[in-house]
This record gives sequence, structure tokens and C-alpha cells, in this order.
Amino acid sequence: MRQTTITAAEVRGHAEQMLARGEHPTARAMRAALGRGSMDTILRFLNEWSEVRERQKLSPVTLPEEIERGIQSYLVEQVSRETAGLRLALDASRRDNSDLLAESADLLARFEMREQEIQRLQDHLSKSDGQLSLIRQELSEWQLRALTAAEEAAALRAKVKDAEALSAKVAELQSNLESERTSRMAAEVIELRRRLARPKQRSASS
Repeated sequence: MRQTTITAAEVRGHAEQMLARGEHPTARAMRAALGRGSMDTILRFLNEWSEVRERQKLSPVTLPEEIERGIQSYLVEQVSRETAGLRLALDASRRDNSDLLAESADLLARFEMREQEIQRLQDHLSKSDGQLSLIRQELSEWQLRALTAAEEAAALRAKVKDAEALSAKVAELQSNLESERTSRMAAEVIELRRRLARPKQRSASS
């Protein structure tokens, strides 16, 4: 008669074999490997095996005293060595940090000096802009004055030209008047001479 029941030992044995082959034990795979048994029974035995196996992993392993002393000595030596290395690294890091802080302080001082210099330049530039604005304003005023002076000079030249033309006319008029007066005086002299000459002619004829 074929056996249909399974035992916990069979499940544990097949589970260990599956783990050795790198397979993950499951109730379905176990049922296929055994060829019998209910899934509930296989799953219950498989869970019990898993719990026992987990407890074995968590249970402390007791080693011989000599081996434990060797391990402790090795660990102390490793810890001392690592501690010494860490201390050296910490000292080097502190020196690097000190140098970095000094360099940062120097850079900060230079930066502040640059800021002050930039501020002075900005103040000087603002002052220069103000002076340039005043100079431009004065230049505009002088240009306006020069334009006004040029207009006044042009008007004055026109007046001078008109005065010269008027002076020329006056001179011409004076010359004409002088010529006319001279002509009149000459005519009057001739007329006077004629008049003076008539009595003499009358005396000579009588």
C-alpha cells in the first residue's frame, strides 16, 4: 500500500537539500518533490523548520576560550590600529581645517578690502558724475550764451553795416551840398562881379 502521510523529518530533509542546491523551499516545490502529503501539512512542517532555522541563526555560538581570547586580542589590536589611524587622520584634518580657516579669514579680509575699494570707487564715480553733470550744465549755459552773443554780434554787424551805409549817404549828401554851395557861391561871385563891372562900363561910356 502506498504511503500518503509525510513526516516533519522528511520535510526538513528535502528543505535542506533544496537549500544546498540553491533553491528556495516552498510548499508547492516540496509537494512536487515528495509526491504526496497535503499542502496544509507540508506548509505547517515547512514553517516549523523555518522557525527553528531562524532561532538557530539568532542563538549565540559558544567558542572555545582560547579562540575567544585570540579573537578579542585581534579585535583590540585592530581597534587600536584603527584608532591610531583615525587620530592621525583627525590631527591632519584639524591642521587642514586650521589652514583652511586661516585662508578663509585672509580671503574674507581681502574681500572686505575689495568691497571698501569698490565703495570708494562708487563714491568717487558718483561724485565725478555729479561734477560732470555740473560741467555739462555750465557748458550748456555757455553754449547758450555763445549763441546769444553770436546773435547779438550778427545784429551788431548788421547795425554797423547800416550805420556805414548811412554814413556813406551822409558823406555823399554833404559832398553834394558842398558842391552845390560852392557852385552857388561861384555863381554869386560872378554875378557880383558883373554888377560891379556895370557902373564902370557906364562911367567909361559917358
